[in-house]
Amino acid sequence: MLLRELSLSIKFSIVTASLGVFGCAAALLIALCLPNTDQKLANLSNVAITVASLVTIIALAATAIGVFLTYKQLSITRRIALGEFLLHVDEMMLGEHKEVYYNLRPRGAWQDKELTSDEIDKVVPYAGLFERIKVHMDNGIVDLEIIQRLYSYRILELLRNKSVVKYIFVDFKYGWQDFINLCEKLRRIDPELDEQLTRIIPDIEQAQTLNARK
Repeated sequence: MLLRELSLSIKFSIVTASLGVFGCAAALLIALCLPNTDQKLANLSNVAITVASLVTIIALAATAIGVFLTYKQLSITRRIALGEFLLHVDEMMLGEHKEVYYNLRPRGAWQDKELTSDEIDKVVPYAGLFERIKVHMDNGIVDLEIIQRLYSYRILELLRNKSVVKYIFVDFKYGWQDFINLCEKLRRIDPELDEQLTRIIPDIEQAQTLNARK
């Protein structure tokens, strides 16, 4: 579709330019055939002005068409990139991270469980997916509203496990800044996530204080 529109635009520009050149040539021919020299110069001056105006109009039209097509191409490219990215994320969540997702769900085996180091090791790459989502948001590939609609509930499930919260927000918080920042952004538009963060913040601060004393 884009190539078809581009082809039509190019054809339009060529036809317009051809008509302009033809008209200018005809005007020049008429001017040169006139007997009066002063009248010839006046007509040649008018022709020059006409040519300059026509070239300017054509250039502006071509620029406008180019800007429009570039914007449309960027919009199409962004939608394609977004679709491919979301599909890839879903494949990973329902593939290699399926166990983590099912265990962290409400009434899942890990919801209120203190996780072992092996279980935490399985959670880390799953939670890391949301950091990559945050990076794609920073790059304009995916909007915060889309993240909230598709993935906010998964982040909420992570935040309901005390072992995960301690690992991300206390023990290794400096390595999880993208995840923490994404949570802070999401809480502004997700009341349930905001409520959960408000509930766990005192525990986080207490754990951080205990860590600082060691």
